[in-house]
Amino acid sequence: MLVHSYYEEDSRVRREAESLVETGRPVVVLALRKDGSTAVSDVDGVRVHRLDVQRHQGASLGVYLREYISFLLRAMWRSARLHRRDAFGLVQVHSLPDFLVFAALPLKLVGVPVLLDLHEAMPEFFRSRFPSASNPLAHRFLRLQ
Repeated sequence: MLVHSYYEEDSRVRREAESLVETGRPVVVLALRKDGSTAVSDVDGVRVHRLDVQRHQGASLGVYLREYISFLLRAMWRSARLHRRDAFGLVQVHSLPDFLVFAALPLKLVGVPVLLDLHEAMPEFFRSRFPSASNPLAHRFLRLQ
């Protein structure tokens, strides 16, 4: 699973990951890393890899974009490396942002199925979060992605 949030704080992702572990499936999650937290740990049977990206709540659009792109690139690199060792059967990408699904592209290219789990609608979220940057062109771009 790829999720742009702090694993321990995302109850929806945690419940789903722990439910999968209870059925006997191994689960690896790539998530954000808080200052002072370990890079890798097991949480209730789920192997959590925390990438060195932190959330910038309430920041500007530019800061959010850098944060999202940094997480996307790190998740792409780490998931490809982990797949060589663990041979994933599926990659589930939790949104936001929707374009985080592209972090799974290297795995998709070698035949791993990719599931995009849309928690929110990105165009509508953007419009409510950044009303001054919201315009028809930005809305079309977000729908396209």
